[in-house]
Amino acid sequence: WKGNFNLYAAIILPQLLVPPLVACEALSPNITPRMLEVFSFYPSKFWDEGKWWSPLSYMFLHMNEAHLFGNVFGQILTFPCVHDSLGSGGLCLTFFGGGVRSMHDRIIVAICC
Repeated sequence: WKGNFNLYAAIILPQLLVPPLVACEALSPNITPRMLEVFSFYPSKFWDEGKWWSPLSYMFLHMNEAHLFGNVFGQILTFPCVHDSLGSGGLCLTFFGGGVRSMHDRIIVAICC
């Protein structure tokens, strides 16, 4: 972590700023569907409605606290090793590549169905 705190914080902290969907639903039952509509990745909306931000915002949505903290804990454990092996660019590419990979199921379903 020494000397790389700013890079790690820039990736991890935004995830902690977006509350998990379950917590949002507890505050207001109507907010979760709206958050999913605006921030989740739907291939048809990405192309047809121009929601260019959805691949990025999708990476910061978590279903519940266990999902959020499990991801962040895994990142805290692996980021130093990935950074040492691949450098700053490789770390960012790995993080955002993982986010793109998480959309894979939605893309396949949109193409096949």
